[in-house]
Formats: sequence, structure tokens, C-alpha cells
Amino acid sequence: MIRRLFWLLTGAGLGISGYRRVTRIVRGLAGPSARRRPSRARGVAGFARDVRDGMDLYAEQQRLNIERRRAPGGPTLGLQQVTAGHQASRNGSAAPRA
Repeated sequence: MIRRLFWLLTGAGLGISGYRRVTRIVRGLAGPSARRRPSRARGVAGFARDVRDGMDLYAEQQRLNIERRRAPGGPTLGLQQVTAGHQASRNGSAAPRA
């Protein structure tokens, strides 16, 4: 078991160091024009701005939902409320007079 752990760690270390060397060589061959650090920073800043805008929209929607739930409740049927007189006339019977 210890041998496997040794070889696993050795392979991971060699892989990481090899990757770094190859990356350094490729960057050296490509020259300074291939570096895109400023554009990457702009991309990250744009992403952060988009996330912040999305969070603001979500917060506004949540605020509106909470306000809507807290609104005073009125009649839920509105104009569709049926009185006793109209109910009787729908059935074909005479409406009671008070």
C-alpha cells in the first residue's frame, strides 16, 4: 500500500513539474505578444459586473414578491361575486324579493 502511495505522489509531482516546464517553454517560444493578461482581467471584470447585475435583478424580484404577498387582501373574485338573487335566476326559479 505504501509503494502505491509513493508512486502516486511521485507521478503527481513529475506531472505537475513537467506541465509547468512545458508551459514555460511554450510561453517563451510564443513571445510577449501571446500574453493576454490585460484582456483576461477585463474578461473577469465583465463577468463580475454581469453577476452583480444579475444579483441586483434577483433581489428586486424578491422584494416585489414580498411586497405583493404583504399587500392587503381584497375580494378574490372581484366582479364575479354572485348574490342570492342572481343565483336563483340562473336556476330558472324566481328570485326572492326582500
